[in-house]
Amino acid sequence: LGLKPEMVSIKTTKESNTITVLTESETTKRALLAIKEIHITDQQPLAVQAYEAIGDCQIRGVIYMIDKGEDNASLLAGLQSNGPAVLAARPMGRGSRTGLITFQGPHLPRNVWYRRNVLEVYPYRPRAVTCSNCHKIGHKQDICPEPQVCSTCGKPHEETMDDQGQATCPSPIPFCQMCRKNGHLATDKYCPKRIDIV
Repeated sequence: LGLKPEMVSIKTTKESNTITVLTESETTKRALLAIKEIHITDQQPLAVQAYEAIGDCQIRGVIYMIDKGEDNASLLAGLQSNGPAVLAARPMGRGSRTGLITFQGPHLPRNVWYRRNVLEVYPYRPRAVTCSNCHKIGHKQDICPEPQVCSTCGKPHEETMDDQGQATCPSPIPFCQMCRKNGHLATDKYCPKRIDIV
């Protein structure tokens, strides 16, 4: 992009495999949001998904039953609110029928018009994402920088299957990759580290 250091502030977070970029320039913001991949010397281009974080006077809500295949622009164009203004909208995943909507102000509207339907708006409650590759919280498998480990014992080993075709682990004791303790898996909603993060 050829950005000057005084135009941006950059922070990387290894746990979530994310890069946060702060800028006050609208032109720089648009250029950053258009990035689809990052080129690192002597490596394949790395696919990225850029998005804008919400501001202090904004709130996010969720709607269900949007058309499959919607992109950000078509979803935004199909929305109307009689309450707070709709600032941004995006599907929550490829092919998802759930939309994440950003509204102006501190309060969600009860509903919005989507095409010719009235849809209820629900509060957005982010969930802790667990990687199915390294079994740590904060990122998904498709962007995981870590080697694959067993979901039960947390160690790398060949996967074996039982008579029903289920993966088995030689260790009888589960090990949590998040809090680094025995007795539960990283996906356990009662893991103390997961509770702290959420």
